[in-house]
Amino acid sequence: MKIRTAVLNDASGIGRVHVDSWRTTYQTIVPDDILNNLKYEDKTRQWQNNIEDSGQFIIVAEADGEIVGYAAAEARLINKNTYSHHLTSIYTLKEYQGKGLGRQLLHEIFRHFKKNGAASVYVEVLKDNKTKYFYEKYGAVHVRDFDLNLGSKTLKESLYVFNSVSGTLDLLTH
Repeated sequence: MKIRTAVLNDASGIGRVHVDSWRTTYQTIVPDDILNNLKYEDKTRQWQNNIEDSGQFIIVAEADGEIVGYAAAEARLINKNTYSHHLTSIYTLKEYQGKGLGRQLLHEIFRHFKKNGAASVYVEVLKDNKTKYFYEKYGAVHVRDFDLNLGSKTLKESLYVFNSVSGTLDLLTH
């Protein structure tokens, strides 16, 4: 498994992981019409724009030359806390889940946060998504829930904060 910084040519691979992982992860959470209307081409364009955005940090995980996971981060846009950052996404293909890849991606993203002086990191996760326990395992603390309108459905999204970048790195290292 190789983890590296994303380049523009990775956009289609990231788009594929984005669509496929949403369809498996959110199968019983997000309305079917949203999942069924996800298009590889749309997500490829989105990730081309994200990669070209110098304010974002995006890494990919490769296995046998194929992108099987990714993570993305940026400085937190809605920011009351100085030096806080935002873990915007971390996804892996279903067949790579539960094998430590998410932990590896999170470790690399947190190394980036530490290098860039982040004091805290926020992540938003759908309340019904079991990956919230993954974040909690590495030090994320639940802050609050809020409504998220997605298609015809209002979902609950949870905001979590990692209050110690170094503490999370310690947990990820051991």
